Amino acid sequence: MPSRFALISSLVVVLLFGSVTAAWAQPRAIGIAASQLDNLGLKQEWSTQLPINAAYSRISHFTQVIGHENPLVVFDVKHNGESRRFSSADLNTFGRPLGEEEAKAQAEQYLARIDKSQKPELTRNEVPTITYYVMTDNGIIHALDGRTGRLLWTQSHGNRKLVSQKPAGNDEMVAYTLGTTLYVLNRANGEIKWQRKLEGPPAAGPTFSESKIFVPLTTGQVFIYDFDGGPSLAQNYFSIGKITTPVSATSTTVNWATDRGYIYVGDSHRNRVRYRLEANGKIVAPAANFQHLYLYFTTTDGYIYCLFAPDGAVQWRYSTGEEITTSPIAVRDSVFVTLSHGGLYKLSLTHGELRWFAPRVRQFLSASDRYVYALDDLNRLLVLDSQSGAVVGATALRGFDFFETNHATDRIILGTKTGRLQVLRASGLEYPQIHVKLVRPATPEEEADMEKPAPERPRPAAEDPFGAPAADPFADPFAAPAAGETPADDPFGGPPAGANPFGGPADGGNPFGTEPAADDPFGGGGNDDNPFGS
Repeated sequence: MPSRFALISSLVVVLLFGSVTAAWAQPRAIGIAASQLDNLGLKQEWSTQLPINAAYSRISHFTQVIGHENPLVVFDVKHNGESRRFSSADLNTFGRPLGEEEAKAQAEQYLARIDKSQKPELTRNEVPTITYYVMTDNGIIHALDGRTGRLLWTQSHGNRKLVSQKPAGNDEMVAYTLGTTLYVLNRANGEIKWQRKLEGPPAAGPTFSESKIFVPLTTGQVFIYDFDGGPSLAQNYFSIGKITTPVSATSTTVNWATDRGYIYVGDSHRNRVRYRLEANGKIVAPAANFQHLYLYFTTTDGYIYCLFAPDGAVQWRYSTGEEITTSPIAVRDSVFVTLSHGGLYKLSLTHGELRWFAPRVRQFLSASDRYVYALDDLNRLLVLDSQSGAVVGATALRGFDFFETNHATDRIILGTKTGRLQVLRASGLEYPQIHVKLVRPATPEEEADMEKPAPERPRPAAEDPFGAPAADPFADPFAAPAAGETPADDPFGGPPAGANPFGGPADGGNPFGTEPAADDPFGGGGNDDNPFGS
């Protein structure tokens, strides 16, 4: 039998090993020190931990929805170097939000009481509703207030073992797919409004337009559902090949891509495909829209395309020479594109001109009016000058493994896949800068106008890219004009129409200056002579 000392020693070893194992199992502390943020000109907006069981689930999808209804209105009073705020979300004595009118009245009362020796400044700021929807790989969806990080609700519907797709939302509802079922929830509390069994496996999550929900299937079909029609099928689109991207929608168009290299563009308010365009390479990332007129997308062979969305005319394209598997990001007058193997391009939005290139960038995070925030291949947060692309600051992000590409605002969203989220902002930007256009729902009159056939947009006459007039590019420039037709000028810069192209007399005389005009220009006899002198 082992001695008592041996048993005690074994027990101590087991306890020590268990303690070390427990220490290893504990999650590492994450976060960026305030001093590091100060050096980067950043500040923490908020930080929170979602109720996620780290042993069983991870964050799989993240969606940001910016609404135009019920914005937060804040009145700022700046006086003598101090600032006082009155918000529509502040509570009154009865515990209810003040609202805009009462918040304004309180700001005006405060103005009436302060010393007017230094002129006070009153500004009105409107912050839209921002909601984050976080989906875990076990089918649970969480809704957070994007302005404060407050957890609004957590819901779970259906079989949590099935595969979920990225959720989408608007001011009234949120939708996602779990397996082959589409769930549409109430945005306020996450309760089911309606659900429908899909006709096949979804290729991506749903997308909202102003009045419809679009769900792409792997079969190449895009199914469309009405908001008020519940689970009744409205209409659908058909395309060639398997759909490889989520549907992207504006107030007038929707688009998606297939594995055949096609991008389809249809009307968002009636069942009609406007056109399809075949790209050189595969399209694996959703397209980006700008002001409902321009459409930007990337291909795996390294091209960036800009289309005029109403008719599909290619405005420009730019070749990077390397694979691209991410969506372009349109911000103000620029478009940002990240290469698969690292590197960030900034191009002109309207002409595709290169503005700068930043090497080793792995992911675009967000952008403000002065800076671009990105993640590099060493897992560092980079602060780039928006005008030059130069790195003005960097800090290591230890313990972080979740990074969101935020194309809609200037906020930096990062954290861990186990549910820790942190939002950063520039120190001087207390209110978010919004990069997307907030679109209100269409009125009944506008809905009626949408149903009218779209007028044909006249196309300009085709022009020769080498500067020639808009004429038949295959016409013989030396051919005689037809009867009743004015002679055309030589497109290669020769003499005017009707002139001898070799500089001789314009009346048909000998172009080499010999006489008579009808004689052989090579020195032979007259018209009847043998030109070879025999």
